[in-house]
Amino acid sequence: MIRFPWQRFSGAGDWRCDHGLLGAAQLLVISIALWYGSVAYADELFDIDHIANPGRCVAVEFAELNGDARTDLMVVTLIGIPPEETRSVRVHLQKPDGSLPRAPDHIIELPQWSAVYDIADLKESPGQELVLLRPDRVTLLSLADASGRSWHLPVPGPT
Repeated sequence: MIRFPWQRFSGAGDWRCDHGLLGAAQLLVISIALWYGSVAYADELFDIDHIANPGRCVAVEFAELNGDARTDLMVVTLIGIPPEETRSVRVHLQKPDGSLPRAPDHIIELPQWSAVYDIADLKESPGQELVLLRPDRVTLLSLADASGRSWHLPVPGPT
């Protein structure tokens, strides 16, 4: 049994914690110890890497984007201030060793006035497509390569 300095002996053969702030302090110490232990353990299991991203990140998805059966990373970024902002998708394709490159494999500019809605496998092209809602249509955008092939579905009225 772990005994902390703020615990007192109850006289009944066990140690009890005083109520109030000291009980919360005990919980905090245990939480920090568990967190530190889990972080140290995670460092043994995983390689932690940082991927720099310019601008503001508004969406991040892990999905199979290019048809190679590996999970890739897609990051949607905004640069600038509306209405002159630019929106782009930065695609990091997973390597055969399981790692992701620090620099994107390709960057695809998003059409103006588009909002990211979802990723889905809707076309027979390799990988999943990015579904964009636009004022007068829905656009499906392939992220498989730098070409950014797209398909447009007109809709009556605003999306």
